[in-house]
Amino acid sequence: MKINYTISILLLMAGCATCTLRAQEQIYSLADLYTLADGNNKSIRVYSAAKTSADEALASSKAGRLPDISSQLAFSYNGRGIITDRDFSNLMNIYIPEFGANFALKVSQVIYSGGAVKSGIQLGKMGQQMAELDMQRNAQEVRYLITGEYLDIYKALNTLQVLEKNIDLARQVLQDMQNRYGQGTVLKNDITRYELLLETLRLQYIKVEDGYKILNHRLCADVGLPDGVLVRPDTTTLDTQVETLDELYWQQQSAENNYTLKQTALATEMSQKQVSMARAASLPHLNLFAEDYLLGPVTIDIPAINKNFNYWYVGLGIQYNISSLFRNKHDIRKAKQDVRKAQEEHELAKERVNVGVQAAYTNFQTAFSELETQRKSVQLATENYGVIENRYQNGLALITDMLDASNMKLSAELKLVDARIDLIYDYYTLKYLAHSL
Repeated sequence: MKINYTISILLLMAGCATCTLRAQEQIYSLADLYTLADGNNKSIRVYSAAKTSADEALASSKAGRLPDISSQLAFSYNGRGIITDRDFSNLMNIYIPEFGANFALKVSQVIYSGGAVKSGIQLGKMGQQMAELDMQRNAQEVRYLITGEYLDIYKALNTLQVLEKNIDLARQVLQDMQNRYGQGTVLKNDITRYELLLETLRLQYIKVEDGYKILNHRLCADVGLPDGVLVRPDTTTLDTQVETLDELYWQQQSAENNYTLKQTALATEMSQKQVSMARAASLPHLNLFAEDYLLGPVTIDIPAINKNFNYWYVGLGIQYNISSLFRNKHDIRKAKQDVRKAQEEHELAKERVNVGVQAAYTNFQTAFSELETQRKSVQLATENYGVIENRYQNGLALITDMLDASNMKLSAELKLVDARIDLIYDYYTLKYLAHSL
């Protein structure tokens, strides 16, 4: 009675655990996960913060067109003045009012800086665009990463499902063999072999299940789902419409939309602006200025005058750094070399994207052939298993034949779904290279 009670408690606990596990399972489509990642992925947040920083940098560059305004207010306690001859004889104390104050207001406006201010603003705008491209490129990378994890989870769950079916099938065959063993028509060695097969399938199931848990945890972290949620892919994923477009289409899409290419092209423009900035340092700067001073007492006269003195002036100033004639030429040469480097990097990026698209498209085409081959393999393996099973039931086939047929059927079923998932992954790879996920 006590044993039955204990078993009942264990079964109840197992049932509750199963209910909890199922309650944590949630079905998500790739679109759902993309939306979650846009709001929760930490990498996307980092690049979003960098974009905000670039916006402020542009605002700071635009502020360079505004006038410089400064003011100064000071109060002082003045000591007594002393006058002596040049040989420091005939010392005489001079009265100076004890308390003093002065106020200054200065305004300066750049009229011409050789294009430095304008180039700085343009560089700020380009920096803002670069940060935006960084953010969009990173979002594509995150989506591609999520796509791979999502499809790997689909593979793992499909493998578990196929393994579960084959474990059930192996149990049925094993039960039948044990019945036959009791009748003396099956050897003990045959049962041992099938028991070994069953244990191998169970071990494989555990390994795949553990791999699924790792993938699930990683995916949840990437999209911001809480721990404990079990992601179940939408079964309609395998029905994803795969557009069989030619390679030229994908090459054109990648050339037009790939954010890496846009960034390297923008980097070239930024390098050219740096040349303008370097040249601006060799040109004169023209400023309009105005200053006003109010001070007291007036200590520039003897004796000091205990009154306030105010004066102001406006003017036009020109500044030219003569040393830039022999120093700045190296900065200009360096800026020009940076332009050349940026151009080479852009060409290299174009080549890599082109090669990547060609390889991805080739894999995409191969995936179609692989899928058709695996469909035929499943059909043949299923037919073969049916024939072998029938022959075994009639005593015309050995247990080894059953083992071979079972393994062949399992392998074909796994490879069929994997081939379909690989085809979808290759399609998403092309979309990723074209940055259209």
